[in-house]
Amino acid sequence: MKSSSGTSLRKVFNPDLKHSTLIIPSVSIGNVPQLAIDLLIHTHNLEKVDSLDDLYLYPFASPVDYVTEPKKGISHAAEVFHNKDLNLTLIQQRSPILPYNTKLYVTNIIIPFITSHEFDRILILDSLDAGLVEHISSGGIELYTKEDLLSESLESMKLNKEESTTAAHEDNRNSKYVKCLLENFNLSNDSNESHSNEFKDVVIDLLVSYVYEGDNFYDGENLANKVNSVLLLPAVQKWVRPVSWAGVYGDKPVPNAMEQGLYG
Repeated sequence: MKSSSGTSLRKVFNPDLKHSTLIIPSVSIGNVPQLAIDLLIHTHNLEKVDSLDDLYLYPFASPVDYVTEPKKGISHAAEVFHNKDLNLTLIQQRSPILPYNTKLYVTNIIIPFITSHEFDRILILDSLDAGLVEHISSGGIELYTKEDLLSESLESMKLNKEESTTAAHEDNRNSKYVKCLLENFNLSNDSNESHSNEFKDVVIDLLVSYVYEGDNFYDGENLANKVNSVLLLPAVQKWVRPVSWAGVYGDKPVPNAMEQGLYG
Protein backbone atom coordinates (compact mmCIF):
# COMPACT_ATOMS: atom_id res chain seq x y z
CA MET A 1 0.00 0.00 0.00
CA LYS A 2 1.25 3.53 -0.81
CA SER A 3 0.31 6.71 1.01
CA SER A 4 -0.47 9.90 -0.87
CA SER A 5 3.14 10.98 -0.31
CA GLY A 6 4.48 7.74 -1.77
CA THR A 7 5.47 6.27 1.59
CA SER A 8 5.10 2.50 1.86
CA LEU A 9 2.73 1.43 4.63
CA ARG A 10 1.91 -1.94 6.16
CA LYS A 11 -1.86 -1.99 6.53
CA VAL A 12 -3.34 -4.27 9.16
CA PHE A 13 -6.13 -6.48 7.86
CA ASN A 14 -7.82 -7.70 11.01
CA PRO A 15 -11.62 -7.42 11.09
CA ASP A 16 -11.62 -7.82 14.86
CA LEU A 17 -10.10 -4.35 15.25
CA LYS A 18 -13.05 -2.62 13.60
CA HIS A 19 -15.18 -0.52 15.96
CA SER A 20 -12.98 -1.31 18.96
CA THR A 21 -11.45 1.21 21.38
CA LEU A 22 -7.93 2.32 20.47
CA ILE A 23 -5.32 3.56 22.99
CA ILE A 24 -2.42 5.61 21.60
CA PRO A 25 0.62 6.51 23.76
CA SER A 26 2.99 9.39 23.23
CA VAL A 27 6.71 8.94 23.89
CA SER A 28 7.01 11.48 26.66
CA ILE A 29 8.54 12.30 30.03
CA GLY A 30 9.24 9.25 32.18
CA ASN A 31 7.86 6.99 29.42
CA VAL A 32 4.73 6.87 31.58
CA PRO A 33 2.34 6.13 28.67
CA GLN A 34 4.56 3.19 27.59
CA LEU A 35 4.64 1.85 31.16
CA ALA A 36 0.85 2.04 31.38
CA ILE A 37 0.48 0.29 28.00
CA ASP A 38 2.82 -2.50 29.17
CA LEU A 39 0.65 -3.07 32.23
CA LEU A 40 -2.54 -3.11 30.19
CA ILE A 41 -1.07 -5.58 27.68
CA HIS A 42 0.17 -8.09 30.25
CA THR A 43 -2.62 -7.73 32.82
CA HIS A 44 -5.54 -7.87 30.36
CA ASN A 45 -3.84 -10.47 28.12
CA LEU A 46 -3.73 -8.58 24.85
CA GLU A 47 -2.16 -10.36 21.88
CA LYS A 48 0.13 -8.81 19.31
CA VAL A 49 -1.64 -8.65 15.94
CA ASP A 50 0.76 -6.59 13.84
CA SER A 51 3.60 -4.06 13.63
CA LEU A 52 3.32 -0.54 12.22
CA ASP A 53 5.75 0.89 9.71
CA ASP A 54 8.76 2.28 11.62
CA LEU A 55 10.11 4.47 8.79
CA TYR A 56 9.88 7.63 10.93
CA LEU A 57 11.10 6.10 14.20
CA TYR A 58 14.57 5.45 15.56
CA PRO A 59 15.66 1.90 14.65
CA PHE A 60 14.62 -0.55 17.35
CA ALA A 61 14.52 -4.31 17.90
CA SER A 62 14.45 -6.41 21.06
CA PRO A 63 13.39 -9.83 22.35
CA VAL A 64 9.65 -10.25 22.83
CA ASP A 65 8.61 -9.09 26.29
CA TYR A 66 7.05 -11.65 28.64
CA VAL A 67 5.99 -12.28 32.24
CA THR A 68 7.14 -15.81 33.11
CA GLU A 69 8.05 -17.80 29.99
CA PRO A 70 10.31 -16.36 27.24
CA LYS A 71 8.73 -16.04 23.80
CA LYS A 72 10.23 -16.46 20.37
CA GLY A 73 10.43 -13.55 17.99
CA ILE A 74 11.40 -9.87 17.92
CA SER A 75 9.66 -6.77 19.20
CA HIS A 76 9.55 -3.80 16.84
CA ALA A 77 9.38 -0.05 17.32
CA ALA A 78 5.59 0.21 17.07
CA GLU A 79 3.23 -2.73 17.52
CA VAL A 80 -0.52 -3.32 17.70
CA PHE A 81 -2.16 -5.42 20.43
CA HIS A 82 -5.77 -6.55 20.72
CA ASN A 83 -8.21 -8.29 23.04
CA LYS A 84 -11.40 -9.36 21.27
CA ASP A 85 -13.39 -9.93 24.46
CA LEU A 86 -12.60 -6.43 25.76
CA ASN A 87 -13.00 -4.90 22.28
CA LEU A 88 -9.71 -3.14 23.00
CA THR A 89 -6.78 -2.28 20.73
CA LEU A 90 -3.47 -0.76 21.86
CA ILE A 91 -0.47 0.70 20.11
CA GLN A 92 2.81 0.21 21.97
CA GLN A 93 5.53 2.54 20.68
CA ARG A 94 8.97 1.71 22.05
CA SER A 95 11.07 4.13 20.00
CA PRO A 96 10.96 7.95 19.70
CA ILE A 97 10.08 9.70 16.48
CA LEU A 98 13.02 10.88 14.41
CA PRO A 99 13.62 14.68 14.58
CA TYR A 100 11.38 16.69 12.26
CA ASN A 101 9.31 13.63 11.35
CA THR A 102 6.42 13.92 13.80
CA LYS A 103 3.90 15.24 11.29
CA LEU A 104 4.94 12.63 8.70
CA TYR A 105 4.58 9.82 11.23
CA VAL A 106 1.13 10.93 12.30
CA THR A 107 -0.13 11.69 8.78
CA ASN A 108 1.35 8.71 6.94
CA ILE A 109 1.28 5.97 9.59
CA ILE A 110 -1.06 6.61 12.51
CA ILE A 111 -4.00 8.29 10.77
CA PRO A 112 -4.23 5.73 7.91
CA PHE A 113 -4.16 2.93 10.49
CA ILE A 114 -6.98 4.57 12.46
CA THR A 115 -9.19 5.33 9.46
CA SER A 116 -8.75 1.82 8.04
CA HIS A 117 -10.35 0.28 11.15
CA GLU A 118 -13.09 2.80 11.98
CA PHE A 119 -12.43 2.79 15.73
CA ASP A 120 -15.42 3.87 17.81
CA ARG A 121 -13.30 5.40 20.57
CA ILE A 122 -9.75 6.75 20.81
CA LEU A 123 -7.89 7.40 24.07
CA ILE A 124 -4.57 9.26 23.87
CA LEU A 125 -2.06 8.91 26.72
CA ASP A 126 0.47 11.66 27.40
CA SER A 127 2.79 12.78 30.20
CA LEU A 128 4.12 16.24 30.92
CA ASP A 129 6.60 17.78 33.36
CA ALA A 130 4.81 18.49 36.66
CA GLY A 131 7.30 21.29 37.30
CA LEU A 132 5.86 23.32 34.43
CA VAL A 133 2.32 23.56 35.82
CA GLU A 134 1.06 25.20 39.00
CA HIS A 135 -2.47 23.86 39.38
CA ILE A 136 -1.60 20.12 39.36
CA SER A 137 0.71 18.28 41.76
CA SER A 138 3.11 15.55 40.68
CA GLY A 139 1.24 12.33 39.96
CA GLY A 140 -1.94 14.14 39.02
CA ILE A 141 -3.85 13.04 35.92
CA GLU A 142 -6.19 15.22 33.89
CA LEU A 143 -8.88 13.85 31.57
CA TYR A 144 -9.80 15.99 28.56
CA THR A 145 -12.90 14.87 26.69
CA LYS A 146 -13.68 15.71 23.07
CA GLU A 147 -15.85 18.57 24.29
CA ASP A 148 -12.98 19.92 26.41
CA LEU A 149 -10.59 19.72 23.48
CA LEU A 150 -13.03 21.56 21.24
CA SER A 151 -13.77 24.31 23.76
CA GLU A 152 -10.35 24.95 25.27
CA SER A 153 -7.27 26.27 23.54
CA LEU A 154 -4.24 24.01 23.52
CA GLU A 155 -2.24 26.83 25.06
CA SER A 156 -4.40 26.84 28.19
CA MET A 157 -3.92 23.07 28.49
CA LYS A 158 -0.12 23.39 28.34
CA LEU A 159 -0.04 21.21 25.24
CA ASN A 160 0.79 23.65 22.47
CA LYS A 161 4.45 24.52 23.06
CA GLU A 162 5.94 27.46 21.22
CA GLU A 163 7.29 26.32 17.88
CA SER A 164 11.03 26.51 17.29
CA THR A 165 13.34 25.52 14.47
CA THR A 166 16.10 24.47 16.83
CA ALA A 167 16.88 20.82 17.44
CA ALA A 168 16.65 21.36 21.19
CA HIS A 169 13.02 22.42 20.97
CA GLU A 170 12.24 19.73 18.42
CA ASP A 171 13.20 17.18 21.10
CA ASN A 172 10.03 18.19 22.99
CA ARG A 173 8.13 15.75 20.81
CA ASN A 174 5.54 14.55 23.28
CA SER A 175 3.46 17.71 23.01
CA LYS A 176 4.06 18.04 19.27
CA TYR A 177 2.92 14.45 18.69
CA VAL A 178 -0.31 15.00 20.62
CA LYS A 179 -0.83 18.33 18.90
CA CYS A 180 -0.46 16.67 15.47
CA LEU A 181 -2.96 13.98 16.45
CA LEU A 182 -5.50 16.56 17.61
CA GLU A 183 -5.05 18.57 14.44
CA ASN A 184 -5.80 15.49 12.34
CA PHE A 185 -8.86 14.81 14.50
CA ASN A 186 -9.93 18.43 13.91
CA LEU A 187 -9.66 19.16 17.65
CA SER A 188 -7.09 21.94 17.49
CA ASN A 189 -7.36 25.65 16.85
CA ASP A 190 -4.83 25.13 14.05
CA SER A 191 -6.56 22.15 12.47
CA ASN A 192 -8.18 22.13 9.06
CA GLU A 193 -11.39 20.45 7.94
CA SER A 194 -9.75 17.55 6.10
CA HIS A 195 -10.59 14.95 8.75
CA SER A 196 -13.64 16.50 10.40
CA ASN A 197 -16.15 14.15 8.79
CA GLU A 198 -14.06 11.04 9.44
CA PHE A 199 -13.81 11.59 13.19
CA LYS A 200 -16.98 13.49 14.07
CA ASP A 201 -18.67 10.38 15.48
CA VAL A 202 -15.58 9.01 17.24
CA VAL A 203 -15.30 9.42 21.02
CA ILE A 204 -11.88 11.00 21.62
CA ASP A 205 -10.33 11.54 25.06
CA LEU A 206 -6.89 12.64 26.25
CA LEU A 207 -5.31 11.55 29.54
CA VAL A 208 -2.34 13.65 30.66
CA SER A 209 -0.17 12.47 33.56
CA TYR A 210 1.91 15.20 35.24
CA VAL A 211 5.11 13.69 36.63
CA TYR A 212 8.77 14.21 37.47
CA GLU A 213 11.23 11.99 35.65
CA GLY A 214 12.85 9.30 37.79
CA ASP A 215 11.37 6.06 39.09
CA ASN A 216 8.07 6.25 37.23
CA PHE A 217 6.71 2.75 37.88
CA TYR A 218 4.08 4.13 40.25
CA ASP A 219 3.12 6.79 37.69
CA GLY A 220 2.67 4.05 35.08
CA GLU A 221 0.38 2.11 37.41
CA ASN A 222 -1.49 5.28 38.31
CA LEU A 223 -2.13 6.04 34.64
CA ALA A 224 -3.14 2.42 33.96
CA ASN A 225 -5.64 2.64 36.84
CA LYS A 226 -7.08 5.80 35.29
CA VAL A 227 -7.39 4.09 31.90
CA ASN A 228 -9.17 1.18 33.56
CA SER A 229 -11.60 3.58 35.21
CA VAL A 230 -12.28 5.69 32.11
CA LEU A 231 -12.84 2.67 29.83
CA LEU A 232 -14.66 0.58 32.48
CA LEU A 233 -12.25 -2.33 32.03
CA PRO A 234 -12.22 -5.32 34.43
CA ALA A 235 -11.01 -4.41 37.92
CA VAL A 236 -7.33 -5.08 38.64
CA GLN A 237 -6.12 -6.17 42.08
CA LYS A 238 -2.44 -6.15 41.10
CA TRP A 239 -0.89 -5.03 37.84
CA VAL A 240 1.26 -7.60 36.03
CA ARG A 241 4.73 -6.26 35.25
CA PRO A 242 6.68 -7.77 32.32
CA VAL A 243 10.29 -8.92 32.63
CA SER A 244 11.54 -5.81 30.78
CA TRP A 245 10.82 -3.79 33.92
CA ALA A 246 13.38 -5.75 35.99
CA GLY A 247 16.48 -3.74 36.81
CA VAL A 248 15.32 -0.53 35.13
CA TYR A 249 15.84 1.58 38.26
CA GLY A 250 18.65 -0.37 39.89
CA ASP A 251 16.52 -3.06 41.55
CA LYS A 252 18.57 -5.86 39.94
CA PRO A 253 21.90 -7.22 41.31
CA VAL A 254 25.05 -6.10 39.50
CA PRO A 255 26.04 -8.98 37.15
CA ASN A 256 29.19 -11.00 37.58
CA ALA A 257 31.14 -10.33 34.37
CA MET A 258 32.87 -13.70 34.54
CA GLU A 259 29.61 -15.64 34.71
CA GLN A 260 27.01 -13.46 32.99
CA GLY A 261 29.04 -11.42 30.54
CA LEU A 262 29.92 -7.76 30.65
CA TYR A 263 26.30 -6.65 30.15
CA GLY A 264 24.57 -9.75 31.58
